[in-house]
Amino acid sequence: MYDAASLDGSPPAYYFTKASDTSLATTWVLYFKGGGWSYDEVESLDRSRSSLGSSKNLASTFYYDGGPASPVPEYNSLAGANRVVLWYTDGASFTGNRAGNVPVPGTNETIRCRGFANLQAILHDLEAEHGLSQGTKILVSGGSAGGLAAYLHTEYLGERYSK
Repeated sequence: MYDAASLDGSPPAYYFTKASDTSLATTWVLYFKGGGWSYDEVESLDRSRSSLGSSKNLASTFYYDGGPASPVPEYNSLAGANRVVLWYTDGASFTGNRAGNVPVPGTNETIRCRGFANLQAILHDLEAEHGLSQGTKILVSGGSAGGLAAYLHTEYLGERYSK
């Protein structure tokens, strides 16, 4: 539907934790994971061989102990809300929007630059599978390149979820 793909062509990924506090059942934390930027196709190809550009070898669970995605109530007043860590596998803060495969100069390999499509696909899945579209409060946050992603996409998210 969205032609979503990590740099290596694997699907985009996220980690979801359902709200454990009924008073926060419609509150959401969307945390964009960071990981720096890649500045050209060759750097992106290198990233595609790691968790910064591929979802192939991600663990089935992820524990984030800091900030608004933390499950620890002593440190996070939103620990009982729906929490999502949007995994960063595009190297450009979920902004890439190039169709098809992108050739890597000096190689016979290609990469995908589909970060925005990844964001759209993740949001669609969260809506369909976990009820994100029923959210009444959404906190958008992130660290490093994920903080930039939060900044870049807050207006889009606000328009998508304004009621």
